[in-house]
Amino acid sequence: MYFSRQFLISLKKSIPLETLIGQYIELKKHGDHFVGLCPFHDDHNPSFTVFHNTQSFFCFGCKAGSKQVTQSSDHIAFLMSYLKLSFPQAVVKLAEITNTPLPNQEISPAPATGKSQQTQTQQQVENSDLQLPKVSKYPISQQIFNLTAEFYHQQLFQENDTSALDYLTDKRMRSQQIIKQFKIGYAKGGRRLYQFLKNKGFSDDQLLQSKLIAKRGNSLLDYFFGEIIVFPHFKNNNVIGFTIKDLGQYKSEIKIR
Repeated sequence: MYFSRQFLISLKKSIPLETLIGQYIELKKHGDHFVGLCPFHDDHNPSFTVFHNTQSFFCFGCKAGSKQVTQSSDHIAFLMSYLKLSFPQAVVKLAEITNTPLPNQEISPAPATGKSQQTQTQQQVENSDLQLPKVSKYPISQQIFNLTAEFYHQQLFQENDTSALDYLTDKRMRSQQIIKQFKIGYAKGGRRLYQFLKNKGFSDDQLLQSKLIAKRGNSLLDYFFGEIIVFPHFKNNNVIGFTIKDLGQYKSEIKIR
């Protein structure tokens, strides 16, 4: 499988390295670079550094990012090492994350990470007003995931409490452009998402099967609760899963089954 040098350069420029790595590990800004606990060894003192100016990473503990350990220190090298992917699979994964069309060629998709297999869909839901198409060709789970991402993204900007947005822009160093490009969202829990999706015509069984709504006692409530930052993951312009992170340390993941 061949990817041109021009395509790879353009692909890596579509997302800052610190933004990509920040979706997987906690990074803190330190001068003109970012530091965090290394994901490649048992690190207790932050030794993993992402250099903004050179768009490269290096661990001063295990030497990840050196030619001897990871061959390279760019976006693709990180995904190869962190997700245990081959080079072509890492390129495909980065294209999925950045919503970048791949060159026309036969490719093998990157294996799903986590416990569940990710399903694939081929069309984009164009629902800026959060309305489903009159005749939808998408699986129910895909409809729910796409609408959920839009809902939480709008919640981020509609909440009177700006703590989530402040966290993203100040602590996580996310620009407004990045937040909107990747549809990062905000979930406070309760029944907000549940009521929204019920109004779209989904049944309780469909919502429970999506895993985005959970049964607690005799009530159906939003699965994400407690002031959660929601990071959707895209493939072919459709949402295939979410990584969530609270304003402290909790982190989890949910995917289409």
